[in-house]
Amino acid sequence: MKIFVIILVFSPFILTAQSAAFKKISITEKLSDRVDTPIIYPLVALKNTLTADKINETIKKRIFWDENDKAKTATALLRRDRKERHLYISYGILFNQNGILSFDIILEASGAYSTSWYEYFNFDLNTGKELDLKDLIQSEKYESFKAEVFERKKDSVQKYLSDTKQRLDTG
Repeated sequence: MKIFVIILVFSPFILTAQSAAFKKISITEKLSDRVDTPIIYPLVALKNTLTADKINETIKKRIFWDENDKAKTATALLRRDRKERHLYISYGILFNQNGILSFDIILEASGAYSTSWYEYFNFDLNTGKELDLKDLIQSEKYESFKAEVFERKKDSVQKYLSDTKQRLDTG
């Protein structure tokens, strides 16, 4: 009986642990006799459309951070930025199971100079909430984890500076 109650209590979590599917918006432009590199923008698709909409809205806000007209669709914003900033986008899925989705979006835009960068996204697929590092590490271990990461970062910077000084000294 005890086992049955445990299974009954935890079955909603097991049943709702899902992975996401992706639809994508692809935009290409014809340039004389060749096709330009396409924009490939991800749209998350889930059985729970409200959660998928919440995730897609979070992505849109992060990618189009300067957007004043929130009513514009992602496709309209992509076309605008393709024209104005020569925007290119693609994405890669890093983790997509057990109710957690992690992926990155690679962006490149041009103004006076070209620049590229990554935006990283981590979501709870049951709630649509964007996950933070504090959500993944036990609260009592968070400070020690943070201190360990800082020490490793400091050691890496020191090694880099030492190696660079040595290379400069040897010509």
